[in-house]
Amino acid sequence: MPRTTLALTSFVSGELGAKLDGRTDFNKYATGAKTLENFLVHPQGAATRRVGTQFIAEVKNSAAKTRLIPFEFSTIQTYVLEFGNQYMRVYKDKGQVQSGGSAFEISTPYLTAELFDIKFAQSADVMYITHPNHAARKLARTGHTSWTLTEIDFTEQGGLMWRDQAVGKLVAGDDILRPRVLAFVDNEAGTDVINKVERRLQHFIDRKIALLFEPLMDLQKDSELTGLARGFGFQLFENLGILRRQQVLAEVKALDQDARGLLRKHGVRFGQFTVFMPVLLSSTV
Repeated sequence: MPRTTLALTSFVSGELGAKLDGRTDFNKYATGAKTLENFLVHPQGAATRRVGTQFIAEVKNSAAKTRLIPFEFSTIQTYVLEFGNQYMRVYKDKGQVQSGGSAFEISTPYLTAELFDIKFAQSADVMYITHPNHAARKLARTGHTSWTLTEIDFTEQGGLMWRDQAVGKLVAGDDILRPRVLAFVDNEAGTDVINKVERRLQHFIDRKIALLFEPLMDLQKDSELTGLARGFGFQLFENLGILRRQQVLAEVKALDQDARGLLRKHGVRFGQFTVFMPVLLSSTV
């Protein structure tokens, strides 16, 4: 018999597990691959070789672990931040940002062992950084060599406003999506009035959170998730729907196709750098 060569025009299904070998009846079989190592799959279907790297500068201490974090203000103003043992350096336009002939650097409280437990979120020229061992901090940029890292003042944060009046505030609860309400009511009003106000405010907050985070709460409650899938879902819940893929690399590899399918049913997406729920990335949430 003559040999037939098939033209594979799409790889959008990514890598398929060994249990799917020979499953030509599976719709995604024709657009999958056994191994896609060092390739990037595009939405249009094509796969291209992963871009290489370029040496820019040596980190401050090559003998110690260092973490690189992206800082993207716009498509034309992007930085790479080098976090090491209690310091941060800046890279831009394929070079290290200099100040006075040496690498620009600011102090941070983060030790080498703490670097990969840092969580961050950026908005314009500000990045918010948290770590279990330190107070939350705000990293602000006003210029290439003008960066400040300061503790966040939560004094005015978490307030519940009615028009222009503060009527209460949120305090940590037993569940990350169940904060408690503390009402601002004069003690002279009496316990019954205080409790009534707090119940109403708590009801309002619970309904608001349930509406905004419904996909995440459904993920937590799904009884069909078992084993590794349930543990993975719990991690997503605790991190509000987004995980750095590098942190859960072993768990991602251990998930079989059935477990991934159950997670995808809840809108979970396995990206190149993060595992996330796109529905939670709106400005409303």
